[in-house]
Amino acid sequence: MEHRELQEILNQQLPGRLLRVAQAGGFVTQDVVPGRITVWLDETGRVASVRVDGATQALEEAV
Repeated sequence: MEHRELQEILNQQLPGRLLRVAQAGGFVTQDVVPGRITVWLDETGRVASVRVDGATQALEEAV
C-alpha cells in the first residue's frame, strides 16, 4: 500500500484527527501535538507501530 493510500484511509476512518505516516529510517519533527497519530511503516511498507502524541507507550502491534 502506498503512503498516500494509507493516509487517505486513515483520514476517512479517523476524521478530525491529526495524523502522519512515516517510513522506517525516515525523519519526523520532534514536536509534540497531543492526540496526533504517527504510523510508522517498516521497510516493506507494513505498519510497524502506531504512536499517539502525549501517550506514554507505543501501540506496537504488527498488522
